[in-house]
Amino acid sequence: MKGKKATKATTNPESVQSTTTNKSKVALNEDGLSIEGFWGHYSSTTDTHTKIIDLFIIYLVAILGCQVFYRLVVGDDFPRNAFVSGTFCPIGVIVLLVILRGRGRNLRQLGEFFLASLVLFITAINFAG
Repeated sequence: MKGKKATKATTNPESVQSTTTNKSKVALNEDGLSIEGFWGHYSSTTDTHTKIIDLFIIYLVAILGCQVFYRLVVGDDFPRNAFVSGTFCPIGVIVLLVILRGRGRNLRQLGEFFLASLVLFITAINFAG
């Protein structure tokens, strides 16, 4: 090779051993603390308003699950429009909350969220009949 000196890499067995033990410790920490590490990081870095939004999203997913579970157990969705409205309302609010969560919180975004929620609920009530 022109202009480049070839360097001989010497490895120290002690440094290789310490590197492999550090990697195994990191792997153990990642595997052993996956849920606890996530929860600790989430609790320490997330503000209260975002936690409230996340809890409301979990609540809406539970409502959606209950409606679908009822539909599967009973097996009849006689007022189909009511079932569809009841299913798509939580989905729409979840989408609006995720958008609100990602954009931040100021008065304009909050107003847009409430206006879009109002349009969603009026549409769902109109569709349910």
